[in-house]
Amino acid sequence: MNVRDQAANAIAFNQSYGITYPSIMDVDGGAMQLAFSGSIPPNAVPTTLVLDKSGRVAARILGALSTPSILETIVRDAIAEVPAA
Repeated sequence: MNVRDQAANAIAFNQSYGITYPSIMDVDGGAMQLAFSGSIPPNAVPTTLVLDKSGRVAARILGALSTPSILETIVRDAIAEVPAA
């Protein structure tokens, strides 16, 4: 979720760094930031959220990731999770 950069800048960043996962633009309205206000402090940029198969927050990382392997492990765990019935 991008809450600071305009779309053109965010797209250029994604292309420069080979980011292929989807991003949500929430620069003007703030609706997404409000929706996650219980999970993410408003000044915690960057924050990485990993959602589970049910759309719930499975993991939250505040600040920059030191290595991509951290996120890869969290995503693999979320994918492997069996959804609650």
